[in-house]
Amino acid sequence: MGKIVCKSCGSRNSIRLEYGMPDDAMISRIEAGEVMHGGCVVAGLTQDFYCLDCNAKFDKVSSDMFMKGLSMIKFKLSRTEKHRPVVHQWQLDFSHDGNRELNGFTMHYQFYDEEELKTDKKGVFIADMHEVKRQIEEIGLEYWLEEYHGEPDVKNEEWILELRTSDYPMGVSIKKGYHHRPYTMVKWCRLLKKFNLSDKLFRTIE
Repeated sequence: MGKIVCKSCGSRNSIRLEYGMPDDAMISRIEAGEVMHGGCVVAGLTQDFYCLDCNAKFDKVSSDMFMKGLSMIKFKLSRTEKHRPVVHQWQLDFSHDGNRELNGFTMHYQFYDEEELKTDKKGVFIADMHEVKRQIEEIGLEYWLEEYHGEPDVKNEEWILELRTSDYPMGVSIKKGYHHRPYTMVKWCRLLKKFNLSDKLFRTIE
């Protein structure tokens, strides 16, 4: 069993995946519980680990193919704050350099309080992209499951994530949750809150 933390549920109960036609050596590892057969190799989808608790396939960081193909992230978070229903919505549109490395993005943030639009801001990121890229890689958005469900509580939280990528098997991926979050969503929300279209990080545009 591995000690890698699952991006989806936070469990350490994972096992390494191996792909391809099993030979005698692989069969021995499978029977010994050292690895799990991942099936045929599919470009961009050959993750190294399988979570035995939530069934997610994942790597330590997001795949290079995902990061180089990432064009847009849209995230909507609806919940109750101070006894009122509110909605936070972000859209990040990414640009790439000649080597297809992320080199910038624009962010559009909207905030609704009881369905009334209170904040509507858009800006171009002007700070160093290296740290942003590293954090997105570590969060592993591509490894979140399609749906999460939990017991209703006072926050009454619902969220939806849309990922758009080019030259990547999924193209458009939708993930959502009701009263339950993926393990790395805390880091994702912290990153978005850190941005908050700060004057130090963004140049405001109309």
